[in-house]
This record gives sequence, structure tokens and C-alpha cells, in this order.
Amino acid sequence: MRYYFIHNSTTTTKQNRQHVTVTLQLLIISILLLFDCVTPASSFPNSSASGVRRQMIQQTDNDNAKTLMMSRHHRGGALQMAESSMSASVLNGNHRQRQRQRVLVSSGADELRRSNAAHTATTTLLQKWIRAIQMRKIDASVSVAYFLSMACLGSIVVLLPTISELPPSAPMTISSLATIGGAIGKFINGFVCQTIGCSTCAVVYLLGLSCFSLAFSHATTIRTLALCGAGMEFAHSIMWTSFAVILSTHYGSDGIGLARGMTAMALSSSAASLFVKCFVGPVLLKVADWRVMAKLGAASAFVGCLVVHFMLRNVDVEKNNHDHDFKKDEQNDNQSNSFRKKKKTTVSGASEQKANTIRASLQAVVRNKLFWYAGGAQGFATLARSSDKILGVFYRDCTGVPAYLSGGLTCSVTLGLMHGLTTSRTGDFVDAPDLKHKQAFVRTRYIRTVSATLLLALLAIASNTVRSSSTSNPNILLTIVTAVSSGVLASSIAWPFYQLPAMFSMAFGANKAVFLSFVDGMGFLWSSPVWAAAGWLVQNNVLGCGWAVAWGCLAVLLGVGGVLSFKAIDGHYYAAADADA
Repeated sequence: MRYYFIHNSTTTTKQNRQHVTVTLQLLIISILLLFDCVTPASSFPNSSASGVRRQMIQQTDNDNAKTLMMSRHHRGGALQMAESSMSASVLNGNHRQRQRQRVLVSSGADELRRSNAAHTATTTLLQKWIRAIQMRKIDASVSVAYFLSMACLGSIVVLLPTISELPPSAPMTISSLATIGGAIGKFINGFVCQTIGCSTCAVVYLLGLSCFSLAFSHATTIRTLALCGAGMEFAHSIMWTSFAVILSTHYGSDGIGLARGMTAMALSSSAASLFVKCFVGPVLLKVADWRVMAKLGAASAFVGCLVVHFMLRNVDVEKNNHDHDFKKDEQNDNQSNSFRKKKKTTVSGASEQKANTIRASLQAVVRNKLFWYAGGAQGFATLARSSDKILGVFYRDCTGVPAYLSGGLTCSVTLGLMHGLTTSRTGDFVDAPDLKHKQAFVRTRYIRTVSATLLLALLAIASNTVRSSSTSNPNILLTIVTAVSSGVLASSIAWPFYQLPAMFSMAFGANKAVFLSFVDGMGFLWSSPVWAAAGWLVQNNVLGCGWAVAWGCLAVLLGVGGVLSFKAIDGHYYAAADADA
């Protein structure tokens, strides 16, 4: 545009000059014509001068006409050029402006997309971090609380071999009676957990565990010790169920996350047992009485009560979920007409509703074949998991280890459990392509479990010869082999014992608490008569080697548990396939 105005100004100046020149020429011509008309031809000295003048005037007129035409043509061309340059510049400007606008729009859109993508990625990352922190907070709180409860309960294992040099049958008698208390608690406390909530139930029972441990420290007879031990098992029986329900509810269908949470809780249990057996027990029993250690266990349970109260008190979600599912079931079965007719809740109506809830939950669990397969498998797996209750006495009787060290040597079971939990890849089972691969994953572990148990039976037979030797090297060798065998036994059974019940519980919906409690109860029911029978076999020295017979019977029962575990995996696999379909 600026170029157009400069060019137009220059053209106008030239045209004005030409007009002035032409005007002057015309004025001169007009004067000459006027002079020619006024003066006669005879007055000039030569007549031919007039003709020459006429030719000059005509030539001048022609030149002026040509000049005027050229001026007009030049002016028109200049105007056309100016107009064309102006239109071209306008078109170029519009095109460039449109291009610039397109570039700005495209760059703005790209910038907006990049900013939105960055904002979305940041938001997603923050959400993942917040969720991970929340999940880790729950996992950490559950693990710490379970660690403290197991530290209290695990003190019994260390104390039994050192209490007034009890005979071999006394620890087994106390263990069997304590197991009965745990079995009763498993079958009752599942409904309690479902009714009052997981965290509330854990707080109350941790406080009860602390009280029973304090009473254990003041016991003076075997019967009192057995009753206090049964009370501790009863109070502790709800811990695994309540914490497992909390984790199962939060992780939902996330099998890997649930397995990670269950593994952390199981490792906290093993870490507590290891801490008590390897550090607190041997050191404290060397300088103080066993009653002091029992009191420290009571303090540990009380601290766990505080942890649950302040960290997990708002996690009573399973109760609400179950109530919601129960209402849906009642509407589908037309069993709650009397409740729908009433607008106000009465005490009798609430009691009847709770009774119906318990009845419906019990029927949903007991009528499912998966429960019986899983309960049987868990019952026999519990024998291997709780083998440390008799292993301390086995060390004392068969290897000649002092009593104050025999309880601490049972840490081989704890270390084996930790090894089995940390080395087992749960993803291999969860992501297995078919049923055969899942069963093969579990079969390998049960084969190792049975083999390690049979090796302990052979060590019991070899101990008869070792005890008659006067040297200490065979005793040390026997102790080492016993520790390795018991560690392999615990490592092999760790994954089926801790992971399978939680996975099976997903098939029971709102009745997960009842299922898990009953499955653990089956384990306690099997453990009580088996350990009582093992105590009788050892005391009467059946077949000349009671320990060998006891370990051999345990190996057979573990093999039966493996078969039941395969059946449970089979039922759960097809149930999950039907649910997905």
C-alpha cells in the first residue's frame, strides 16, 4: 500500500508538468493564429514564410496531440498499473493474513493439545500417586497392626519350651486346647466382623488379646496356661479375617493388588515371629523370667489396638456392602415383606433382620462346594504353617539343643514362610492360560511340602542313634538339617496358605468375611485333634519313635490337602469363567 501511494504521487507531478507545457504551446499557437488573421499576407516580406509558418503550426499541433494522447495513455497505464499493484498487494496481504491466521490457529491448537495432554498426564499421575499412597497407607496400617498382634501371640511358641521344663506332652496339650479356642473364634467371629465392622472388631479383639496375654503371665498351672492360650487364640482368630476383608474390599477385582496386600500382611506376620524368636526371646529369656516376656506381648497387642483405632477406624465398608446385598437378596426371594410394610424400625424387626442375615450368609457359604474344598485344603495347610508349635520341643528332644534356644530355632519356619512369599510369583498363577497351569503351580509346592515332612520323619529316626553318641558334631549336623527341612516345609506351603483363601473369597461376594472366617476355622478344627494325637504319639513313643510316626502322619495329611486344593482351584476356575460369560 505504501509503494502505491509513492508511485501515484510521482506520476501526478509529471502529468502536471506536461499539462503546463501543452498549455503554453497552445497559447503561443493561438497568438500566432490571431496575428496571422489580423496581418495580411502582403505585409510579410516573403509570401512563402506564411506557408512555412502554417506547416510549423500544423506540425506543432500534431506533436501536441500525440503528446496529449501519450500522456493520457501513460496516465491510464499508470492508473491500471497502480490498480493492479494495489489489487495484487491486497490479495497478497489477504493471503498472507489468512496463512498467518492458519499458522496461529494451528499452532494454538497444537499448543492447546499439548497443554491438555500435559495436564491430563499430570492429573492422571497425581491420581495414581494419591491412590497408591492411600493403598500403601492401608497396607502399612494393616501390616503394622498384624505385626503387633502376631508378636503377642508368637511369644507363646518361645515360652512353652522354657516354662518350668514342661514334659513333651504338655506343650502339645496346651497347643491343642489353644487351637480349640481359635477354632471357636473363627466360626463365631466372622459374623461379628460382618455385623459391627472390620476395624471395630479388630480394636475390640486386640484389646482382649492384650488382656489374655497379661493373664497368661500370671498363670501357675498347666490348665490356666491352656485356658489363657485358648483365649489368646480366640481373640487373635479374627485378625486375619478382618484385615483380609479390608484389603479385599479396597482392591476389588485387582488380583495383583490384593495379592500384594496379602503378601505384605503375611510378611509382617512372619517378621513378627522372626523378631520374637530370634531377638526378643533368646535375649530376654536369658536375663529375665518368661512372665516378663508375656507382659511385653500384652503391651504389643495394646499398641496394635491403638494403631487400628487411629488408622483404620473409617474402613467399616464391608458391613454396608453386605447390608446392601442382603436387601437385594431379600427382595429377589420375597423374604422381607414384613420389613417393607413397616416404616419404622423396631427392636424386634432389627433382631429378626440380623438373624435372617446370619442365616442367609451361613447358607450361602455352607451350601457351596468351594467352601468345603477350600476349607479342607486350608485345614491341612494350617498344620504345616503351625508346625513351629511342636518344632521347638522336637529340637529339644531330638537334637539336644538347650531349652532357652529351642524356641528361637523355630525361626526356620518363619524364614521359610518369608522366603516362600517373596519368591513366589503370583502373576504366574493369576495369568495362567488354563486350569492345568494353575494346578501345576500349586502341585509343585505341595510336593516339596510333603517331601520336607518325610525328611523330618527320617531325621527323627536318625535322632535315636545321634542321641547315643558322645560327640557334639552329629547333634549340630542334625540341627542344621532339621532347620533346613522345616524351612523348606514352610516355604513350600506359604503361598497356598496365604493367597488361595483370599482369591477364593471373591466368589462369595458380601459373604467374604464369613467364608474366610470359616475356612480358617476349618484349619483350627483340623489342627487341634492332630496336635493332640501327635502329643500322644510322642509321649507313648509309638513304634519306638513317636516323632517319626507323627511327622509321617502329617505328611499323609498334607498330601490329602494338596488334592483338596486342586479341587478348590477347579471349582473356582469354572465359577469365574461362568461369571465372565
